Order: sequence, then C-alpha cells, then structure tokens
Amino acid sequence: MERGRFVHDEVEAWTPIAFAVELTRRLRKHAGMSAAPSLRSTLAIPRFLTARYARKRRLVAHDYLDAAVLTSPHEDQPIVEDVARELLFPRAATPSVGAKAAASADDGKVKRSAAGPADAAAQILGDL
Repeated sequence: MERGRFVHDEVEAWTPIAFAVELTRRLRKHAGMSAAPSLRSTLAIPRFLTARYARKRRLVAHDYLDAAVLTSPHEDQPIVEDVARELLFPRAATPSVGAKAAASADDGKVKRSAAGPADAAAQILGDL
C-alpha cells in the first residue's frame, strides 16, 4: 500500500494530499479566481476525503471532484470543477482543427498514424 493512499481508493493517479496540493497550485495560477485558495482550503480536501472514506469505505473520482468543489467558495466552484476534472481525467493531446483539415485535404481521407489505429472515441469526438 502506498503511503497516504486508502485501501479501496480507485483513483490510482492521486492520493488525497497530492491531489489537494496540485489542485491548489493550479488554482493559484488561474486568472479567473476571485479568491486564491489558502492553506486552509488545501487541508480541507484531504479531511473531506477522509470523512467520505470513513462513511463509504471506498473512494472514486467523483469523491475527489466533490471534495474540490464543496471546499471552495461558491463563486469559484465552476473554475474549481474544471481544473479538478482536468487533473482527474487529463485530456489526450489532439491535433488542432486546422491540422486535421490540412491532413485530409490531400485525398479526402483521414490518415492513420504509423504507430497504429487511432482511438475510436477520439475519432468520434474529432468528427464532431
């Protein structure tokens, strides 16, 4: 068991403390925040997750998201939710729309990379 991780924590990329520290670091750099997160709000996230774990005996990504949003000021909650989602579910690097149009302009087909077939979900989202 990794230090700082609960037994049935399904979020493998983050421990409660590491998540709180990284979220606070990113929010302090965000330009749209009305109030920069304090040390008190950084400590509130692991406490919230500990209480949630004591009640449910398991943690999922939604619990981390709830902890981030519910421990932040009301006016900053949409920004906090976006930043927390980006931490929990990082987006894969996708080519820009202009690059896709230039690549498909040659023969009207989307070219596949030499590494292998592209992710099916990325293709569906790319078509939208």
